[in-house]
Amino acid sequence: MSVIHRWRVTTPLVRTTFLCQAGTTTIAMVNVPSGYACTRSHPLKIESDYYDRNIRVYVYVDSRSNNLTPDGLPLTNEITMRMGKFFIKRNYIGVKVVNNSSTDAYVTIMFPCHIISAAVLERVFIPFLRKACEEVCRYIGVDPEGVR
Repeated sequence: MSVIHRWRVTTPLVRTTFLCQAGTTTIAMVNVPSGYACTRSHPLKIESDYYDRNIRVYVYVDSRSNNLTPDGLPLTNEITMRMGKFFIKRNYIGVKVVNNSSTDAYVTIMFPCHIISAAVLERVFIPFLRKACEEVCRYIGVDPEGVR
């Protein structure tokens, strides 16, 4: 893990494994520390020791309404997915696994993360993204309000 103290940035590789018992629904949360945000958009990987089309995975960012997988993804192989518009995570990444198979599964989620202080996010990062969006929209002739 690298740490830059002046800007309060850390870049850990987050990895957690949890048991999903057969015939149950399991919810796991990876929390972002209070006063910080995770800003990396690199892929989230989901692996398991048992794969079956009867196991479905749902991924949420910061709230149940920010569902990256509305219909769920069948866990038939390793899953690699991008965060898309939810690349800024302020509270948590939640994973819900519905295991309708007859076998328990250990599911692992893994993602690299840039954790920055909320103050840096609000004072530097968000204004920078807003300005970049405005400039790109102006260049291609699109109203920036329609992009947000």
